[in-house]
Amino acid sequence: MRYALYNFCLDYIHKDARKYQKELGLKLEKGHKGLEKLIPNLHWISPNFSETMDFLIVSEEYLWLQNQRKSYYPEDHSVIKSWLNSQIDIKDPSSFYENETFTLNIPVDLLNDIGELGSGVLVTIYNIDEKENVVKAFGKKAGFYIRGFERSKTMKEGTTSISANYTTRSDGKGVTSRVTITDNVMSEIIRDPDFENYKRIISEHNEMKFRDYIEIETEAELYTQFCVVKMIAGFLLYRKAMPHLIHEGLPSGLRKNFETPTIDRRSHYVIKRPEASEASDRDYHIRRSHYRQLTHPRYYKGDYQNKVVGSRIVLVSASMVGRKTTDYTVSNQ
Repeated sequence: MRYALYNFCLDYIHKDARKYQKELGLKLEKGHKGLEKLIPNLHWISPNFSETMDFLIVSEEYLWLQNQRKSYYPEDHSVIKSWLNSQIDIKDPSSFYENETFTLNIPVDLLNDIGELGSGVLVTIYNIDEKENVVKAFGKKAGFYIRGFERSKTMKEGTTSISANYTTRSDGKGVTSRVTITDNVMSEIIRDPDFENYKRIISEHNEMKFRDYIEIETEAELYTQFCVVKMIAGFLLYRKAMPHLIHEGLPSGLRKNFETPTIDRRSHYVIKRPEASEASDRDYHIRRSHYRQLTHPRYYKGDYQNKVVGSRIVLVSASMVGRKTTDYTVSNQ
């Protein structure tokens, strides 16, 4: 199986800078050393870079590089398809999301089921105030002074910002699409994962604008964004409900021509499908998943007394059509 990975803007910037390193007066090695030498010089290579959307994208990529570099690989197509139909009423968003950044990589032959998606996705989930500090810290390293952090009207103090960066099949080389929403907006979307509902919510969200911002001009582009948001929501639900199905390592049967960016060194995690009986695989698929957030105090006694109320997610019905399976009630890890 081949996977579409996330295409790093930093990778493209680094490669282009290496082509012109003599003109720039820099000597840039390949890999991490060259990248670390490039970043402090971004301010004079591109003085207006901090005013573009790409600056936010690159700051999140650098955050991923500086952390655990988590990268997830769904091993079964039916798992991703179930994510696209996941639905839950999240009563308390603050206990559902946590600060993290990761890439979600997609089997190449499944991309057509996710709008016009052409790559893996980089997801960054951070408290909005801490995310502002992340952007400022990267700006300082790159030689920019970031005076303030531009927020949409829904990004109030204390909320969580969820952003996804990805490439569509119509994007040119080095062009990255982006969506940024809050935890409340995400919760509203996965409560009612309908495209018309998504369009209404996003129009009310008042997305941030930047110089060189790439506007979504077609219904197909917006639908792709919708699919990406649903996929991320479904993954977060699946991981919380069934953490025992997330295994460290690479998928079995991975193709030899698996390519990684030049800046890459990852912590790999395989996402398994639920265990089932040895019945035939004929007509097997996962029917629409139904999750429930446990918010009553009675669910946080005994072994769960140290868990934050609202942090437990239950997969109420994993309807495995054509197979036998067991419903799971698993604590958030």
